[in-house]
Amino acid sequence: MSVEKIDLVRDTTMQEISASLAAIANNTGGLVIKGWHNVQALVRNGVAKRVFHKGDQFIVERETAMNATVGNTDGEAAGITAAAVNADTFIAEVGTAHNGDYEFIYDGADWHLNDVPVSIVAYGITVTGTPRHGDAVVVHETAAKMLVTVLGVDQDTLRGQARTAPELLRFPTVCVGNRVRIPKQAFLRFMRGE
Repeated sequence: MSVEKIDLVRDTTMQEISASLAAIANNTGGLVIKGWHNVQALVRNGVAKRVFHKGDQFIVERETAMNATVGNTDGEAAGITAAAVNADTFIAEVGTAHNGDYEFIYDGADWHLNDVPVSIVAYGITVTGTPRHGDAVVVHETAAKMLVTVLGVDQDTLRGQARTAPELLRFPTVCVGNRVRIPKQAFLRFMRGE
């Protein structure tokens, strides 16, 4: 009579296997999804179809208002009298939209954000006047949470419809040769239901 040996798998081994299978199932190429920029990277790298499914939903924040105020942190009169900010440029530099205030301080030579030297031009900020030591520009951003649903629209189908029946898309497209261009702002207005 032979004795059969049974090798019981430890709980930690099962957890490791489960984590590995989840990573394979998600197939994100090792990218952990922590924000909208990660979703954009998956779409741009062509793996979104393997990760997201039609009907999946995300909660994202969309900028609803942005303005800039000026002052001086030393308690003196500010050298700059006004500031303006381009919201699209600002959000592109910050990486995401959300509620918050960003304080840029001039040290006499450079502008700083969180004690790191920055170019305010890269953030879409323009100032009136000549900055003095201690001058500050505070960008105030307000954002609303928005529920986004994966539509499951194939880009080739979208291109084909733009060529054959653009009126069905309900947003403008421009066909040039074999390329289809979709104006960003018009598309965003359509997606917001405006």
